[in-house]
Amino acid sequence: MKSKTVLKNQWKYRNDLSNSIEQERYLSDRKKYFVNFFQ
Repeated sequence: MKSKTVLKNQWKYRNDLSNSIEQERYLSDRKKYFVNFFQ
């Protein structure tokens, strides 16, 4: 039971991590787009 919870937490952590990485990539892409747009 305990190990199941640990696995679940690890999976959630990994999920949050990939979500934040995606968000970073998205934000940097938008920044690039705006920089190109306003030049």
